[in-house]
Amino acid sequence: MNKLTTKVSKSTNGQSLSRQRRRLAVLATYLGYPLMTGLWYFAAETRSAGLFVLVIGLALATLYGLVTLFTSWVWYAANNPDQQLDERQQRVRDRAYLYGYRGLSGVVVLVSVYAGIAFDNGWWLPTTWNQVQAVVWGVLLLALTLPTAILAWIEPDAPGE
Repeated sequence: MNKLTTKVSKSTNGQSLSRQRRRLAVLATYLGYPLMTGLWYFAAETRSAGLFVLVIGLALATLYGLVTLFTSWVWYAANNPDQQLDERQQRVRDRAYLYGYRGLSGVVVLVSVYAGIAFDNGWWLPTTWNQVQAVVWGVLLLALTLPTAILAWIEPDAPGE
């Protein structure tokens, strides 16, 4: 049993979720968005109504993941100011931000390297406003939710969950 987890979850707002449900929310968010945007692009090219229905399903799965994360205790634990957390909770939160921004930096570097190579080799790059928006919103989604997702993924269940 992790005393820090118990203290974080019980001293913050938001619903208490099992680790399995938190991980499902993280997967729904981070797999749902790229699948939804990629399928949206493909469905628009093929004008397939069936694919658009699947896009709506993926959009709902992504929204489920986001709402679950935003209403759970991990959102508050990752985003509360120092005054509302004790020193141990602050360290847990700060560790999540450290790993989150290391991950975000890695993604930005990989995307930049890909863009340079793709430009030289004629690979796919976003060329329309909709494609650019999909990439920008994806990076924004990652930047705003990654520390919370890290806490949701790594923190064990509190007693009784």
